Amino acid sequence: MEIMVVLQLKKLKVPYSYIQKVLLFVNHLLNLNFKLSTKSTSFQVSHCSLAFPYHLVVLGLLFQIFFLRYPIDSCSNSSLQEVQNLLRMYQLNAHQVLSYLQYYTTISSQFPVSIIHEYQQHLSKRATQIDKILEFQLSDLSKIEELCQIAQEYQTIFQDIISTCREQWAQFDLRSMQIGICLIALSVMCVSVFLALSVLSNEGNRLLHPTTQRIFAEDSVSLWTSFWMLFCFICHCVGQFSNSYIELDQKVVPYLLSGFFLVYVLPQLIGRSIGRQTKNFDRLLVFVLLFVVWMSSQSLFSSRHDSVTSHETFGELILESFILWGPLLVTTILLNTFIHFRYNQRYLRSLQGCQCLLIGLFWALKSYSVLDEKPLLLDWIPRVVYLVGMIQLVMIFTKPKQSELLSFHRFLRIPMNQIDVQIAGFFVNLLSTFWYILALVSGAAGTFALTCLLLQILLFLSLSKRFHGNSFMSAGEAFCLSFMTLQYFFATGHHWQLSALQFESAFIGFEKFNWLAGFVLMMLNTFSSPLLIILSIPLFIGVNHSRSASYYIDALFRYKVFSVWHILLNVIFVYLQRRHLMVWRVFAPKFLIESVLLISIDILLVFCASIIQYLSRQ
Repeated sequence: MEIMVVLQLKKLKVPYSYIQKVLLFVNHLLNLNFKLSTKSTSFQVSHCSLAFPYHLVVLGLLFQIFFLRYPIDSCSNSSLQEVQNLLRMYQLNAHQVLSYLQYYTTISSQFPVSIIHEYQQHLSKRATQIDKILEFQLSDLSKIEELCQIAQEYQTIFQDIISTCREQWAQFDLRSMQIGICLIALSVMCVSVFLALSVLSNEGNRLLHPTTQRIFAEDSVSLWTSFWMLFCFICHCVGQFSNSYIELDQKVVPYLLSGFFLVYVLPQLIGRSIGRQTKNFDRLLVFVLLFVVWMSSQSLFSSRHDSVTSHETFGELILESFILWGPLLVTTILLNTFIHFRYNQRYLRSLQGCQCLLIGLFWALKSYSVLDEKPLLLDWIPRVVYLVGMIQLVMIFTKPKQSELLSFHRFLRIPMNQIDVQIAGFFVNLLSTFWYILALVSGAAGTFALTCLLLQILLFLSLSKRFHGNSFMSAGEAFCLSFMTLQYFFATGHHWQLSALQFESAFIGFEKFNWLAGFVLMMLNTFSSPLLIILSIPLFIGVNHSRSASYYIDALFRYKVFSVWHILLNVIFVYLQRRHLMVWRVFAPKFLIESVLLISIDILLVFCASIIQYLSRQ
């Protein structure tokens, strides 16, 4: 068979001289008659007599042909020269495979060297057999039959090598994976059935008896938002089966949330039951919410803090001071002016002011590299912040009745008759206490994201209470808080990659690594968004003393539905794509981090449920 193969060297990132040397080597093994063209950008190979498909010929580069498939049944109908060419190709491939495995043993101890020596003995034995067959005075037909048998043995050896490599490099306990998927699916079904029954009991009237007037009425926002978030939930779950979507998840979640907040102004554009002043305020509120979502998704200060280190100009000093102190001061002002308590909170607010000053001072001194010269301050400033936070927690738990809410700022227009002021005030104090600790372990850029999160919770609470007016948390609100958890998981600098974990947070306040302290600080840094959002869930529950505790438990379960469905689809996808090229780069890290996220959410939900039961008995 005569073919012409032209290979453009522009597509190869190798020197032309290297191609020429490789061609000489391949010509020696495969008996190729080639000639180089006069052009320096290509070469030609002609008059190739081959006993295998020409597309298997790789000229210019040597690589490992593991998955070679050749119709051995037609080998007996080939000529002796064609069978010899086929065996030379097998010898070349065997040499490449063993060379790669020998190199792999120099960088890793996973592959046993004894197996390589065993394959070398088998292959050298086959090469000796080929030489003996060719030397014997046999007929061509006899030689072809024996050489075809050796060719089949070569393919058997290649298949054994592939199986051995899969056993060494891709070990999967499929039985355990299947059992795990079944158990997770069972728990997901239980939570989903609970959610369905809860939605039918609380929102069934609007779902089962929709009318045109009811759908476009002012009080139909709960229905609109629930349907929209259900649509976003389905789209986001389907996207979990794409590695490209997973890598761009941090851009998709803010987009879906922006659509959710725009739904609140949809009844105003259709209905006429709302006054002009109320419409303008609601649109302003939605606009501010969209701006906060945009700011949190941009990560404007993620790298500036590290880059501003010279302090040579006054502008650089002002910029860094704003990055360091701005979020801390804004949050402190929000907590003191937007939330009012019935009883005096001056001791808690004074301690939080001290935390604000210490955190800002810590990051400022660290930016000026002053703490490198004074390790005592490097350890004790964070420890004082932790100690002050523990003192606040003791004060909150010992006097829970002192945390009763009085009102919110009039700008938010939150009706207090739709909030359980005792339980909500207790969780507001917990949220503000944990916020300062999270700000310390999250760094300057993370503090800005946490400030946006606190502001977004308050604005969403205002929309929810004014439009929904429910004594329970609707499915749309629960899904929205779940999406906000993902939104600020990304906004604080994290992603579904182990390299995105901020390991330096485990050493804030500790010169030497401490297993317990490092674990707690790493968990607080990585999962700060679910902690703050779960602590804010009681704010969305209305007053109903006869079924107050059941409404809170129902809201916690609704919040969990999103995460359990995510982990189930993630496990199924990892199981289906366990041999995918991107499994260890994208799917496996996401499965690991999301599993820890689900465990953290479960612990926080149990913690909140215990507190609610404790407060209900007071």
